[in-house]
Amino acid sequence: KGLVCVVHCVGGRTVEFQVNSATSCGEVIAYVKKDLGLQRSRNGFGLFESCGTVDKYLEDKYMVADVLSKWEKYEAHGINPDGDTWKLVFKLFAFFDPLARDLSQTEQEFLFEQAFESVMARRFPADDTTLIRLAALRTQFVVGEYEEGAYISDVVRVHPAQQEQLLASSGVGPSGTLKKAGTLLKGTLRGLGKGTLKLLSGSMKRSNSTSNATAPNEAELQKIKDQIVVEWKKLKGMGRDQTRQAYMEIVQAWEGYGANLFEVEQTSNKLWPTELWLAISLNGVGVFERGKPKRLAFYRYETVLSFGAPVANKYKIMVDNVGSMLFDTNMVLEIAKLMKEYIKEIVTRKR
Repeated sequence: KGLVCVVHCVGGRTVEFQVNSATSCGEVIAYVKKDLGLQRSRNGFGLFESCGTVDKYLEDKYMVADVLSKWEKYEAHGINPDGDTWKLVFKLFAFFDPLARDLSQTEQEFLFEQAFESVMARRFPADDTTLIRLAALRTQFVVGEYEEGAYISDVVRVHPAQQEQLLASSGVGPSGTLKKAGTLLKGTLRGLGKGTLKLLSGSMKRSNSTSNATAPNEAELQKIKDQIVVEWKKLKGMGRDQTRQAYMEIVQAWEGYGANLFEVEQTSNKLWPTELWLAISLNGVGVFERGKPKRLAFYRYETVLSFGAPVANKYKIMVDNVGSMLFDTNMVLEIAKLMKEYIKEIVTRKR
């Protein structure tokens, strides 16, 4: 019997799709692309299972029914990071041509919404002034013109500090969920697999420490909101397209734009810090100190001799004249999949 499945798109749009026991994630992607008029998109889209700060790429061959039944097990055992619910999210996965001049309006919207999500999750390294400017542009885009007496409410979140305070004050810290994941790890629910539980608890620990470490107090948050209003007033007369363009110009100016950032840790290179961003793009593999704008290293795919996971949660990249680099990460599948996608695209373009 068919089941109606809701697919969430960045920016709040949803698409409903009838699935049965044999429906694959690849079929869902094809349907959503057709529904949104994205069959001729310049960039690659994918389907993700998402809950709070956990965001896992789903391979095309996976069956949707299997994913849904897995969530039922998660829900039954209270594994829902950040107190959120599990959902299917359709979004950009491979940035083949994000700066192309002839992108459709819909594709531009996806790029904009995902850039905004990156800013809110502090996956775009920016100083305070830039964050205020971006927040003002987002406010102009969502709310419109500044009117006398207007203020920044928490209903419309435009600055990462609002997000962090919400997480800290809501009390839906991952600690309770983590305890549940811990009991499951002892073997009460083998079906989930240790890797999955490690992934979930790892993501939850990270999100908890991040939100607690950076959450501002009321006075600090109010100061940020007042600064946003000052900037917002200056944007009078800017239309939505113009505002979106101005926002994207700031984000695209960073050398890491167009790469998927993966949080990894390393100890093999003494010149690098432990916590890094591995930036996988069409041009190659970049390495950034987490949260910092300057790239530490960059390797084109032509110099990458091999890549993969020698053991669970470790990712190894062998580079010509550099040697092997080993990273700790629970995103091994995603990194490998993305590198393969980009290499395939490069080969196609050379034909």
